[in-house]
Amino acid sequence: MNKEQIKLLNSKLENSYYDYIETDDINILAYMTEIIYALVKEYEIPICEFENIKSEKRKDVASLNIFSESSGGCNLNDIEKMKKAKIYVHKMAEGIDPITDIKIENNNILNNTAIKNCLFYIERILDEVIKNNGIKSKNGTKKKNLSILQKNKLKK
Repeated sequence: MNKEQIKLLNSKLENSYYDYIETDDINILAYMTEIIYALVKEYEIPICEFENIKSEKRKDVASLNIFSESSGGCNLNDIEKMKKAKIYVHKMAEGIDPITDIKIENNNILNNTAIKNCLFYIERILDEVIKNNGIKSKNGTKKKNLSILQKNKLKK
């Protein structure tokens, strides 16, 4: 546990809180979530354990009808599951065991360059789906690569 890092993260969280209260900007909430997960890591709390604690707290606010899905264990809604999967995939792509946060040995299959590239690709797809609320792309199809001439015609 790095006390200086925790102090810095707490300060960022506090500042972000006031920014959010002032602006109502959802991006600030997302940033705050990332700060919270960084704090969880600094305190060396396993993500699943944190998710369980979060699920218990969800029961405290159930009367507000914020969460439609019952909670318990690591039972998360689909977007939350994708966010968690993205964290795990990113760690594996970086050569880190997502459960223990320990660097994976060099001879492990996950350190194969082709596997790592696939994992980074999966992470990008998950990120796109998360940003589009569960849809791979806004149109449901891949974007076409336009030539420079086609792009110039569209600008006119």
